[in-house]
Amino acid sequence: MYEILKLIHLIGASIWLGGMILMGALMPTLRANGGTDIQVKSLAQRFGTVGWGAYFLALVTGFAMFFYAWSMDTLNIFFHLKMAFIIVAGGLTYLHSKAGDLSAKNKGMIQGLILLSTIGIFYSAIQFTS
Repeated sequence: MYEILKLIHLIGASIWLGGMILMGALMPTLRANGGTDIQVKSLAQRFGTVGWGAYFLALVTGFAMFFYAWSMDTLNIFFHLKMAFIIVAGGLTYLHSKAGDLSAKNKGMIQGLILLSTIGIFYSAIQFTS
């Protein structure tokens, strides 16, 4: 059961990070090639649906793994860092999705912080489990 949870967890986390990287690569290309505001918004909304689903899938399976196999004795600083990065990434993503009146520069800054937070999640997860 634990291995199935871990597999689903990693799929969710991979979709979350991979989707952000893909969107970061696609959006400038779409805009540079005449993409309309409607197309950009449509792509962003679709990614939002998939991305939030992946985020919550990773979150739920992460908690399920914790309650299934881990104990409070196995927690270390990297577990707490991972939880902090998860909260920061989720909060910034929510802010980014709801703040429609921000400048492109500020939205780009938030996107960069989300990416760094997500990389922090992956790094702390690797350190936590090693």
